Amino acid sequence: MSDEQLASDAALQQFIDLSRLLTGFDRFELLGTGQAAFYYDWVQTHAAERFATLLATYGELPADAAQHSSFVETRLLGSEKLSTLVTSIIKLLSCCRAWHSNWISTHTVRRSTAFS
Repeated sequence: MSDEQLASDAALQQFIDLSRLLTGFDRFELLGTGQAAFYYDWVQTHAAERFATLLATYGELPADAAQHSSFVETRLLGSEKLSTLVTSIIKLLSCCRAWHSNWISTHTVRRSTAFS
């Protein structure tokens, strides 16, 4: 997916926003791994119906941020139809972030010790 497609795809933007809510990661962290768009495409292909339902349900997120945690717990994680997909998104993006953070740390240490 090109940067132009990333910028123009409203459903992907909604997925990024949903992922931010679910993981607490910021937009930069989610896009920085390069995996958010890949996972978005994968979920669209392999779980299209549930994914469409998830995005539609996310569209009902209350404007009041104080209600977001309750919304995630009851409407997303508490949904028999959506909980597995929601949990999968959280796990995958958390793993990608951990891997990406470790990769950066390892290469930063190598680079800094090479110039010592």
